[in-house]
Amino acid sequence: MILLSIADVKNFMNDILKGTTFNDWEARDVEIVTFTKFNISCIVNKAFLSLEQQEQLTSNYLKWSDLQSIVYTIIKGKTPPSHIKIVLAYPSLELNNNLENIESILINIGFEKGNINITTGTSSTTFSLDKSNDQLCDEIIKDFLQKNNISYQLI
Repeated sequence: MILLSIADVKNFMNDILKGTTFNDWEARDVEIVTFTKFNISCIVNKAFLSLEQQEQLTSNYLKWSDLQSIVYTIIKGKTPPSHIKIVLAYPSLELNNNLENIESILINIGFEKGNINITTGTSSTTFSLDKSNDQLCDEIIKDFLQKNNISYQLI
């Protein structure tokens, strides 16, 4: 697990709220504090869907692209939110098969007081004292950010 500070807050916010960089990522949790607190669990409500739609599901979670415009609508305005937390999971199709016992790679994006920090994490199928897979996952996230021209500083 590492903590990264995003250098260009304006471009990152524009990218995550209007761009396509994170569209294939699964949204796991969203919390936004403006005039009230908004919590979005990001779990698909299967009872709302038709049987055909349920059969087409590949995950229990929404893609970021399904929530992006909703989050943007909540955030837009003259006054920036006092707090934003977005938890995303790296696209499972792109996970390295060499990552033993890793179920998902997560990033926790936090916006507060004009700053954005990203904390990396993993969800493992078993407990292990060996952190080499976690370190590989951290590298995957850093590589992803670099490939998408998102500059950061390791804290």
